[in-house]
Amino acid sequence: MMDSVKKYTPLNFELMGNPVNWVILFLMVLFAGLALSLVFHPTDAKTGD
Repeated sequence: MMDSVKKYTPLNFELMGNPVNWVILFLMVLFAGLALSLVFHPTDAKTGD
């Protein structure tokens, strides 16, 4: 049963089992979020005061 599910899912279970890959994934998401926060930072413009 589990082998048939693994065969039809587009996931590499051998790579998912390696914790180093999860650290790399976490760092990639962290750096992407940091880059987006630097690009789309809120402005401190005062409007109408």
